[in-house]
Amino acid sequence: MATPVIMPKFEMAQEAGQITRWLVAEGALVEQGQPIAETETDKATMEIEAPASGVLRGVCAEPGVTMPVGQTIAYIVAPNEAWQTAPAVRVTPIAQRVATELQLDVAQVPGTGIRGRVTRADVETFARARATPASRRVARERKVDLAVVTGTGPRNRIQATDVIAHANATQPAVSAATRDVNETVVPLTSVRAVIAQRMSASAHSVARVTLTTEVEVSEFVRWRERLKIALKDHGREPSYTDLLVALVSRALGEHPGINARLLDDGLHLVREINIGIAVETERGLLVPVIRRANEKRIGEIAGEARELIARARAGKSSLEDLAGGTFTITNLGMLDIDAFTPIINTPEVAILGVGRIVTRPYWDAQQFVPRPQMILSLAIDHRVVDGAPGARFLQRVTQLIKEPYLLLA
Repeated sequence: MATPVIMPKFEMAQEAGQITRWLVAEGALVEQGQPIAETETDKATMEIEAPASGVLRGVCAEPGVTMPVGQTIAYIVAPNEAWQTAPAVRVTPIAQRVATELQLDVAQVPGTGIRGRVTRADVETFARARATPASRRVARERKVDLAVVTGTGPRNRIQATDVIAHANATQPAVSAATRDVNETVVPLTSVRAVIAQRMSASAHSVARVTLTTEVEVSEFVRWRERLKIALKDHGREPSYTDLLVALVSRALGEHPGINARLLDDGLHLVREINIGIAVETERGLLVPVIRRANEKRIGEIAGEARELIARARAGKSSLEDLAGGTFTITNLGMLDIDAFTPIINTPEVAILGVGRIVTRPYWDAQQFVPRPQMILSLAIDHRVVDGAPGARFLQRVTQLIKEPYLLLA
């Protein structure tokens, strides 16, 4: 008997996934538990495993196609089992009635019940999956009725860009004289759409205050050069960000009010210090997390950060790589940025922005001397973190940067 391969649910809020590629060809022998396909959720790329051993047949989801959670995307059959087509789909009367009420073509609804039977739950799941989570959030923000939006995604699924396009179309038209005919429209990927929504939500809901300071980094630079030599043979030469992870984790342990998450039921002071590192990727900005950073040595942080960043840029981040952060560091120094205002990665309550190291005049006792200096920008959520506690935390970070040997104290 054929065993269906269904689109799995990796996250609580996940309603669909996009097949990125099949790892085995149709007709190939597979073992139970063997990865057979990759799917992209709103956060990461995950592997779909074979639910049974046998031959992969009836693949009905091509790469790039978004499928609702629970939908059958292929079948596993016995090696000697005849295969012609997928089991016939039967529609229950109540499912037909619900599909009619929702103005859905029931022939498009996948059957995940016994012997391919389409149930009411299948219809309702399919209806929810017609609009991506990001598109529903945009619709709420712009007060757009999804019932009047035409979807352009796979199987006519409504994307966030569809909602934006519909909202713009209902506004006064732009005159031909002011319209730029040389525009290129780049559709938002699912990850880019989620980033856009979260950054917008953070900017509009967080009472953000940014504290900036300039710190002299002579000892910090020398510390890194010594560690690069000491750890070179282990392939774990630390970056400046790696060193900041170690120093910031120490400061967070001393200021638990900053190592927190603001959730619906209140402010959660987290015991674990899990520091996220903002990473630029082709799919958009991702924040892999170094867990229990305060319990790790510099070499361990450097090695783990290198692996997390490599997976993020290759599109191989797991949900575990990206979840559980309590504080984020974003470094634009390598792009010659002196200072900037970072956006808080909610539900965290603070983020540290790091600028480039530049030699500037520095007042040393009785004269100005050239010294390497760096600007730090700490953005805090003023709803739960006041200016003075945030300033004391930043002051401690700068002290550790100026005197990194204090990490041993």
